[in-house]
Amino acid sequence: MKSLRFTFLVLLLWGIALPRLSGQETYKILLINTPSINIDGKRHVVGDCFGENASIEWSSDKQAMKLLHTGTGKQSVVVAKKYKETRSKSLASYFVQSRRLSTREGKILNVAELRQALTDTFYLMDSIHIETPLVTDSLHFFFVTYSYQGERINKRILCKEGTFTLTPEIFSIDGNPVTPFETDLQVYYWNRQKEECLLLTEGMHIVPVERHLDEEEE
Repeated sequence: MKSLRFTFLVLLLWGIALPRLSGQETYKILLINTPSINIDGKRHVVGDCFGENASIEWSSDKQAMKLLHTGTGKQSVVVAKKYKETRSKSLASYFVQSRRLSTREGKILNVAELRQALTDTFYLMDSIHIETPLVTDSLHFFFVTYSYQGERINKRILCKEGTFTLTPEIFSIDGNPVTPFETDLQVYYWNRQKEECLLLTEGMHIVPVERHLDEEEE
């Protein structure tokens, strides 16, 4: 009996320690703008997972992936050109060298942290989700402004369950879509009850990413 208990204890402790010894931060591919991508010499498609230390083989500077951190639930877009510029050998080194805030753990707790999170470069592939500690309802909401052909464009941002979401639809003028372009957004929080407008950042840098590359660009 003692022998069985000892064996069970060893296996239990081994099971706990093993992930810490051999485990990595894991990412799941949510989107790719090419049919597949080679990681560690293997073909990966949407839905596949890989570790933070895996080697990514980019086929062009325009190739990009949207990833989900399986531990924190954070999403981030990784673009080949930026990845190569940092001379990263893995996602782990890329996130350190590029200081990508999108992988940060924990919630944004106050306005100062929200300002810091927003003042960054964001790659817009399909949507960008930002957590907010501020109340959002019909009387409290976010809006952004940007310049287009000399005009200031104002866009109210969709907010739901503590998150506001940016999509390519922000690039529409009078209901007519325009081709998304690289720009800086000014982000505001409007309190209609108090008639107060809070500027959160003038430097939310948006870089659109092509959802589907032409074959010659892969």
